[in-house]
Amino acid sequence: MNKKTYSDIFWGMFFLIGAGLLIASKLGWLGVTMGWWGWLFTIVLVAALVQSIANLSVGGVVWSLAFLAIIWNRALGIATLVPWTVLGVALLVHIGLSLVLHPFLKHHHSHLIIIKNGQNLTLTHQQGQPKEAVSRDQTVVITTKLGSVTRYVQSPDFRLADITIGLGDAKVYFDKATILADHAEIAVTGSLGDLDLYIPANWHLQSELESFLGDVKVVGTPSDAAGPTVYLTGGFKLGDIKVHYI
Repeated sequence: MNKKTYSDIFWGMFFLIGAGLLIASKLGWLGVTMGWWGWLFTIVLVAALVQSIANLSVGGVVWSLAFLAIIWNRALGIATLVPWTVLGVALLVHIGLSLVLHPFLKHHHSHLIIIKNGQNLTLTHQQGQPKEAVSRDQTVVITTKLGSVTRYVQSPDFRLADITIGLGDAKVYFDKATILADHAEIAVTGSLGDLDLYIPANWHLQSELESFLGDVKVVGTPSDAAGPTVYLTGGFKLGDIKVHYI
């Protein structure tokens, strides 16, 4: 089994256990009084917490824990601290940990990997450097975590864009890219972010994306002209994707 299969099994079991806890709570087996919405938000926040830990996302971990503390304030005995004290502490902890851990995590925050001629060329964006770049390669891999990036794909033979987002946002422009084959692929993975894709009007987008608490919105109208098919694939959680026809 590949990595995606293990991931699907893990998240499948996670939500099945969440469903079991919800039923057990309503039957009074857990000895904890919690409404349906409280359990639902707990399951979502724990999922976000696990994803944030996997992505080394300081903000995701801190804010997931903060909102969990607010939901479970009575069980934790901190009812007098919610919501503003907890939110204020979370903000300060987020800032403090971001500053302390920045030297160790900065290489994970925002970078672009270009695969060219079988070799990996990595462009790491650090503080003070521009977060815009142009790629003219067939395959482009873009990763942003706890940051914001803009990419201009101007490949004369575009085939694949692999985009990963973790608690960040990205804008990718394909208006000057050319697809020589009959199709290409834009693969998107991640969570807690926003992605804007700008594609030519004659590209025919076919979405096969798996999303959880997210949405794919189309802005503009594709033309009737014959053009290549672009497959939108992958999995995206707790975020929005906008496709702009230009």
